[in-house]
Amino acid sequence: MEVTPQLEGKKILQPALFLAGEKDLVLKFPGMNLDAMREHVPNLKGLVIVPGAGHWDPAEYPEEVNQSLLDFLKDWR
Repeated sequence: MEVTPQLEGKKILQPALFLAGEKDLVLKFPGMNLDAMREHVPNLKGLVIVPGAGHWDPAEYPEEVNQSLLDFLKDWR
């Protein structure tokens, strides 16, 4: 938090969807903990890991990504 000390302890409060590819190296970053994500994103509506996808999951698996987004957004009609 050296670069963004003003964000220390802040939470993401809006409804959110986390979507990543199974092979995305972001998931292996130090400190990345999907189980603890709900603590920082209390209104997390979904956590989707696209099997076989890397970092560019929308380009690699557009149908799966679009369906996940549509499922998330249908609650907002």
